[in-house]
Amino acid sequence: MCSGVGLTPVDNVIVNHHNRELDTRANASAGSMFKIAGGCRWHVLQRGLGSDVLMIHGAGASMHSWMPMLDSIIPTCRVTLVDLPGHGRSGPMLSAFSLQNVAIALGELVHELGLKPSLVVGHSAGAAIACEMALTGAVVPDHLVSINGAFFPFRGGSQNFSPFARLIGRMSPVVSLASMWLGNAERVRRLITDMGSDPERIDIPAYLRLLRSTTHVKATIEMMGNWDLSSLADRMRALTVPLLLIVGERDSAVPPQQAKALLRGLRCASLEVIPNAGHLAHEESPDAVARLILALITAESNPESCFSRAADFDQRKDMSNEYG
Repeated sequence: MCSGVGLTPVDNVIVNHHNRELDTRANASAGSMFKIAGGCRWHVLQRGLGSDVLMIHGAGASMHSWMPMLDSIIPTCRVTLVDLPGHGRSGPMLSAFSLQNVAIALGELVHELGLKPSLVVGHSAGAAIACEMALTGAVVPDHLVSINGAFFPFRGGSQNFSPFARLIGRMSPVVSLASMWLGNAERVRRLITDMGSDPERIDIPAYLRLLRSTTHVKATIEMMGNWDLSSLADRMRALTVPLLLIVGERDSAVPPQQAKALLRGLRCASLEVIPNAGHLAHEESPDAVARLILALITAESNPESCFSRAADFDQRKDMSNEYG
């Protein structure tokens, strides 16, 4: 369904039910809107004036995760935040929730909004989406920013996990039970701790609202079930857009070693480590991450220095076996 066609009456029933479900738990943000593109109904928030910056959250989160740093960035640019399909207040994905399908659908939303982002920022799975969009030409930014980007398959990834996730994603009672189990403050705090982040610096109520939505949990499970990263890191060798890799020093969900492995195979990339931060570094240390992003927004591009390391590119290892 992510082919640019509009929603059918049945589809509208689905997305409207989802929006009513989540709207009972959270008020709509000021300045937010809904747009239909790529066969999906997207919740979008735009703030600020200036060059366009697109920010893409990770699996299981929503645009709320960018709020701690938003006020620091909007004086210099126009920020567009989106809820991924089925996440937050966006309608569900009507085709397989694959990396390629999400990138296509989001690219159509970018076109519908008339955006030409000079900077695209993604967290975790959102960083993979940003890079996929750049590789396919859906966006042509001056810079990409990855925050704890998930570019490799799950470490020690079981080949049985994706089919299992797809299966339970189709079982409504199981999804409802998962939502009930996750919608507990202590469990959420434990999940955040397990990712290397400090729950005292995270908006726990926001995650509780999300995890108590069965549609949100279903979308997260479906995303994990259809996500195929087996070739992305290798394909990223073709990136010509400068990529800033930001990692949390204590990230245990996507270990910093993955970014270091990726760095060795890219034409134009740099690495910044946020101390005392885990997987949710942009929520724990918003000022530190915002400073790095603002430096890119305000800096003049320098393509010659960007590609200064490309000479030995062909001698670098095939990254598909570098990590994981």
